[in-house]
Amino acid sequence: MASSRWKSLDQINRAGFLAEETVNRQSSAFQLHFWPQNWRKGGLQERRNQLLHQYDFYNQQYCGCEFSAGQGSATASLTKPLLRRQMRQAKLQHHDQLAQMSADISHRLLTSYLSPLTSHLSPLTILCYWPLPDEVDIRPLIADLVSAGHHVVLPRVTGDDTMELRRYTSADDLREGAFHIQEPTGALFTDYASVDLALIPGMAFDAAGHRLGRGRGYYDRFLAEHPLRHTIGVCFPFQRVPQVPTDAHDIPVHAVV
Repeated sequence: MASSRWKSLDQINRAGFLAEETVNRQSSAFQLHFWPQNWRKGGLQERRNQLLHQYDFYNQQYCGCEFSAGQGSATASLTKPLLRRQMRQAKLQHHDQLAQMSADISHRLLTSYLSPLTSHLSPLTILCYWPLPDEVDIRPLIADLVSAGHHVVLPRVTGDDTMELRRYTSADDLREGAFHIQEPTGALFTDYASVDLALIPGMAFDAAGHRLGRGRGYYDRFLAEHPLRHTIGVCFPFQRVPQVPTDAHDIPVHAVV
C-alpha cells in the first residue's frame, strides 16, 4: 500500500503507528515496530519489484473491493451518480450480511479507535449518526457509549443546506422527522472544538479518505465551517473503492473503517 500512488501515505502511516501502539499495549509476548517508509521515491519502487520476485510475495493488482476487481482502473472514471447506483445495488446484494457486517465494524471502531482514546481521555465527546436502514448500524455502539458515560451528539438537518448538532442521551431524544427519518431533539451542541472523534457515514470511500455522500453536501459544508480533529468514515467493506470522484468543496475524512 505504501508504494501505490492511489493510497494516502499519511493515512497508512497513521494506521501503522496505531497498530503498533495497540498491539504493544495488549501483548507482553512481543513488541511490534511499524517502519514508515515511502516506497515511491529513491528507487524503492524498483527495489519493491525485486523483492516481490525474490520472495514470491503476493502482489494484489487492485484495492481489494469487488468493484475494482471486476472493473479495474475503469472505476476511476465513474461519476458520482453512477457510483451511488452501484453502491445501492451492492447493498441489495449483501442485504442478509449487513447486520453482521455492522456488528463487526462497530467492534473495530470500539477496539481500534474508541478504547485507545479512553486510556487518556474520559469522558469522550463523539459525533455519531443515527443510521438509515442501508447504513452501518451503530445504534448498539451509541447505547454502549452513553452507558459508559461518554457524551454523544447527533446531526440534525435544519434547512436545504445546513445541519446542526444535538446532544443524545437516550431514545427519548429522537423524533420522526421528514421522510420518516429519526432526528435528535436534545440540547443544541456548539462546542465543536471538544469533539474527540466523529463517525461519518457515506455511500463510498477511497483509501485517501475521499467520501461520496448522498448528494446534498451537508457534511461537507459543516466540516468546512467547523473542522473536527479526527473524522472516521464508516462504511461496509464493499463500499471501499479505488477512487471516489471529488469536487473542490468535498472534505475527506482522516480514516475509514
